[in-house]
Amino acid sequence: DTDSEENLSIICRGYLLRSKGRCSAVQRRLCELDTSGRLYISGSRSLMGTLDSLVVDLAEGSQNILMEDCESVKEPWAWRVRNPRTHCWELLEAKNPVEARRWQ
Repeated sequence: DTDSEENLSIICRGYLLRSKGRCSAVQRRLCELDTSGRLYISGSRSLMGTLDSLVVDLAEGSQNILMEDCESVKEPWAWRVRNPRTHCWELLEAKNPVEARRWQ
């Protein structure tokens, strides 16, 4: 794909907060959702960062994504996605409900 074709296939691009578990630090990561239903989550900028990147196929339905309950708002702004390598659930959060609407 050319760069322009790749840009046309992106539905949403922005930063989400990624947490791998209760004991792990929250990390701000660049994420892209494309028209195929894949959510690309960038890894860190270290040499091992490519191992930390993640691609979740959201088109497979609820087996790969869960919406979190946000008590004070009608629309969720946190989601759990299943890491296809570890099969563990990771938390992705938008900074606020306004930012989360971009990802709905």
